[in-house]
Amino acid sequence: MIDYLYDETFDGLLCCVFAHYYEEKAAGIYPAGAYQPSLLRGSRVVVTRPEQADRVYAALARKTSRLALRRIYYTFLAAAPDKENIILNYAVLAFRLGPSLAARRVLPEVLALEKLSDRVETEYSRFLGFVRFQDMGKFLYAEIRPDHNILSLLAGHFSDRLAGENFMIHDAGRDMALVWDGQEARLTPFRREGVWRANEKELLFQTLWREYFERVAIAERRNPRLQGQFTPRRYRSGLTEFR
Repeated sequence: MIDYLYDETFDGLLCCVFAHYYEEKAAGIYPAGAYQPSLLRGSRVVVTRPEQADRVYAALARKTSRLALRRIYYTFLAAAPDKENIILNYAVLAFRLGPSLAARRVLPEVLALEKLSDRVETEYSRFLGFVRFQDMGKFLYAEIRPDHNILSLLAGHFSDRLAGENFMIHDAGRDMALVWDGQEARLTPFRREGVWRANEKELLFQTLWREYFERVAIAERRNPRLQGQFTPRRYRSGLTEFR
């Protein structure tokens, strides 16, 4: 058995699953850039080949369901150190059990994958309401710091909602950005440097929104604990009303 190393793309991960079945059994799958070599077993970098990834994805589609495929992708987006092997174990089980896997939710391989995918889905759902755009003049800009790598999930919702705008959603923790130019959404490495200042009209509206947020609250009914359940503190840095 051998450790397979990949380029941290979803296609690259699927190619490692392909190698597990058509070359040598995988002891584990790990990101190439963060791998710590082991004296007990060898390792090999797997070249990403889209045709191999497509074959694995198609096979999983035949063996599982659309929901299972979505859970696999959401697990890939999770900020978890062993997500690759959770996906590998789930895929092995899916190929062995086929459609009956849907009724085996008590299996540890299934529970591990569903637990991670649920975390990602919950955060994605929250950020549909947590993203706050600022008018920078020629485009709209939003900065977020999610726990998981959810930019690709946000693309469809915001490109539909803001189809006529140019916008950028910046994952400042990962130095990545989702950019929409009115026609195409793309992910790109991005690091914000220097001071960016919104236009005067935008700053005025931000001030008005913060004042409204404070004045509309009923002091006697303030419930910070309940508020924290709906809007966790770790997400508030990008919310205008909490700045």
